[in-house]
Amino acid sequence: MATKQLNASVKSGQESLLPVFAILLQGIAANTTKGDPEQYRQFRAKMSKVADLDDVRDYLPDLTMKAETAINLFQHYSARANAYFQSQISERSAAIDLLVGTLCDLAVAQPEHTSQLKEIAEQMRAAADTAALQQRKADLAKCIAEIRQAAEVGSHNHSDPAACDPVTGLGGRLAAEAALTEACALQTPTCAVVLMMDRLKLYNQRYGRDVGDMALRFLAESVKRSFECEGALFRWSGPVLLMLQPGPVDKVQPDVRRVMESRLQYDCETGSRHLLLLIDASWWVLPTMVDPRLLVNKIDGLVSG
Repeated sequence: MATKQLNASVKSGQESLLPVFAILLQGIAANTTKGDPEQYRQFRAKMSKVADLDDVRDYLPDLTMKAETAINLFQHYSARANAYFQSQISERSAAIDLLVGTLCDLAVAQPEHTSQLKEIAEQMRAAADTAALQQRKADLAKCIAEIRQAAEVGSHNHSDPAACDPVTGLGGRLAAEAALTEACALQTPTCAVVLMMDRLKLYNQRYGRDVGDMALRFLAESVKRSFECEGALFRWSGPVLLMLQPGPVDKVQPDVRRVMESRLQYDCETGSRHLLLLIDASWWVLPTMVDPRLLVNKIDGLVSG
C-alpha cells in the first residue's frame, strides 16, 4: 500500500513538471535568433508540436524522446541560420565592394550622382533581407552606368586627342577612335583586336593600384612585342586595349589566339612582398565597318557586357 502511494506521489510530481517542460521548449523556440523567415516559421511550428504534451503516456521515455527531438531541431535550425547569416554577410560585402571599387575607378561624378550614390549606400546598410540588398545593387549598377556615360562624354569633350594614356604610354580613347575611322576608310582589310585584361580590378583591390598599373603595362608591352604593332595599339578604357591589325579576320584571328593563349606571368616586387601574377585577357577580333560609329558601339557593347 505504501509503495502504491509513493508511486502515485512520484507520478503526480512528475505530471506537475510537464507544463514546465513545455514552457522551456517554447522559450527555446521563441528566443532563438531569427534567420530566414520561412525557415524560422517552420522551426517554431515543429517546436510547438514537440511541446504539445497531450500524447505523453510513459513519462520518462516519452519526454526523453521529445527532448532529443527538440535538440535535433534546434541544432538543424542553428546550422541553417548560420548559413543564412553568412550569405547575408557575403551579399552585403559584395555590394559594398562593388560600391567602393567602382568609386575608386571613377574619375568624374556629377553632384546629383554623388548624392544618389550616398543614398544607395545608406539603403544597402539598412537592407533587411537579401532581396532588398539585391535591389539596391541593381540601383547601384544603374547609377554607375550613368556616371560612366557622363564621364565618357566629358572625356570626349575635353581631352586632348594627342594625349597619351599615363599608365601605358599608349594613345588613349580619342586616338583609338581616330585610328578606327581611318582604318574603316581604307580599301584594304583591317581588323580591330579588342583585348580586355582579366583580374585587373582584383589586382587593384588586393595589391593596390600601382601593381594593377604595372600589370597592365606588362600586358601592353607583351602585345607590342608579339605583334610589332607600334603606333597601332591603344588603351581604350580601364582594362581594355585596342589593336589594329592588317588583314581579314580569318588571317588575324589565329595569330591573336596563338599569342593570347600562351601563359604570361608578371614577376614584380612591391614594398612588402614578391608577386607572380597571371596575366591574360579576353579578346575579340572585329572587321572594320563602313560606319566607324557602329564599330565603336560594338566594342563598347563587348567590353561592358
